Amino acid sequence: MDMDETSKHALQEAITLAKSFKEQGKITILHVINREIAPDAVETTVDLESKLHEETNAYLTKVKNVVEKANLAVEIVALEGFAATKILDFEKKNPVDFIVIGHHNRKGLDRIVVGSVSKKIIHDAACPVIVVK
Repeated sequence: MDMDETSKHALQEAITLAKSFKEQGKITILHVINREIAPDAVETTVDLESKLHEETNAYLTKVKNVVEKANLAVEIVALEGFAATKILDFEKKNPVDFIVIGHHNRKGLDRIVVGSVSKKIIHDAACPVIVVK
């Protein structure tokens, strides 16, 4: 999960779906920090590392609270690397019923640099994938 409106919509969809599983409904929020596209607004690598982890922890705490308010179990996972690869690795190593992911519809240079994470997940995931715009 990243920090934009599309992800917020995906979270709401995941909450709706998880509620349909009654007592067994659980959401795993997976956030991947991609250092290759992190902002250059910091002076040192240590500053970058600290800033990324601080922002990630604050954001994931807010997301966790949203899920808990919906009376659902929630697990928070933060990884570092390329988002599609890390999501697919997580799916292979953990019991995942389905993946809910936002689609950004990036264009131009942004699409070339970042690629389409949702497209790779749709193509390579073993479980069903729900894409939310």
